[in-house]
Amino acid sequence: MLKNGKAPKRVDVEEISGGQMGALLAGVAIEIPRRGDPGTVKAMIANTKKMRPILRRLVVPEDKVVLVGEKALRAWHSGWSRFWRSFGYRYDHEALILPEYRDGFGWSIVVPPMAEWSTSRLLHEVCGRMFPTWQAYDDGQLDKIVSADVHVVLARDTVEADEIHKNKSTKTVEAENISAITIRQREVLEARYFFETGEHLDIANTTICAGSRYADGFVPRAYWRDDEFDVSCVAPAFAYGSWRVRETVF
Repeated sequence: MLKNGKAPKRVDVEEISGGQMGALLAGVAIEIPRRGDPGTVKAMIANTKKMRPILRRLVVPEDKVVLVGEKALRAWHSGWSRFWRSFGYRYDHEALILPEYRDGFGWSIVVPPMAEWSTSRLLHEVCGRMFPTWQAYDDGQLDKIVSADVHVVLARDTVEADEIHKNKSTKTVEAENISAITIRQREVLEARYFFETGEHLDIANTTICAGSRYADGFVPRAYWRDDEFDVSCVAPAFAYGSWRVRETVF
C-alpha cells in the first residue's frame, strides 16, 4: 500500500519470544499507576480484545510492509502456536508439515482434530470468546457435519473469498476438482484473523465451505453479517456472485 505517494519501508517480522513478551508486559505493568477509577479498570479488563489492533500497530507500524510471499506465510504460520495456546490447545509445531507454498496462498490454517474439538466447540469456545456468532443449525447438527479436514492447509490471504471462484456452485467446484475450505477451517481462520487484526473476513461476500456438508446435504457458508459471525447454509446447486469458495492447498 502506498501512503502519500511514497513507497513504504519494508521490515522483517518474527515471533516474539516468551522472554521478550514477559519483559515487555512487566515493563508495562510498572508504568501503570496503582490508583485509579475502578469502573474504568473493569471496563478495560472486559474489553482487552479491543486493544489488540492498537498494540499490534505499536510493534508493526501500519506504514510499513511486512514480509511477502513464502516468508510471509512462514511468519503467519509460526503464530498458530501462540494462537492455540491462548485457547488451551498445544501441538508439536515443529512436527507439523507445512504444504508447499503457492503464489497468493499466504495463510496456513491449523485445525485441531475433530475428535477433540467439535465444530460447535470451535464456534463457541474459539470464535464465540472473541465476537458474537449466529448459527442456522443447532450444535448437534453442526457436529454431524461431514468435513474432509486436513490438520494444516493453505488459503489465499484475502479478506474476501476467492474472486476467481465466484458464481460457482458447490457442484461446479466438485466437478472442477477444486479443494475447498471446510466450515471448521473457516471458523478457525475467522478467529485467527480477528485475533491478529481485530477485524473480520467476508464483509461483502460469503465463503461457501464446499469441503463440508450438513447431514441434510446442504453446504455450510460463513460470513460477517452486521455485528456477528454467521454460520448458515446454501443448496449445493445454487451459485451467486457474492458466494465464493476459498480454495485450499494441502
